[in-house]
Amino acid sequence: MPDVSPKVLAEQLNELIADDIVQRQETGKVPAPVIYSLTEYGRTILPVLVAVRIWGQRHIERFGNQEPDQESLDAASARASASLEKSIASGG
Repeated sequence: MPDVSPKVLAEQLNELIADDIVQRQETGKVPAPVIYSLTEYGRTILPVLVAVRIWGQRHIERFGNQEPDQESLDAASARASASLEKSIASGG
């Protein structure tokens, strides 16, 4: 991840919290770590991200002068879907 100033990071996280995409969980008294995670609503974007990842793989294969390997893409899609379902089931 590129360098991001604490101010910009805080602003972005606050916007994501305000939009109910991310939730903030305090783990104790300051300066205890704070945990950020996707809300139920925020997790609705995950299938879109999986689709974009698969498209990107196909794009790389297409312009890398390689024939698309459908079996590998299907396997990657299945793994991503399983991971997504596991993440949703565990709440994060």
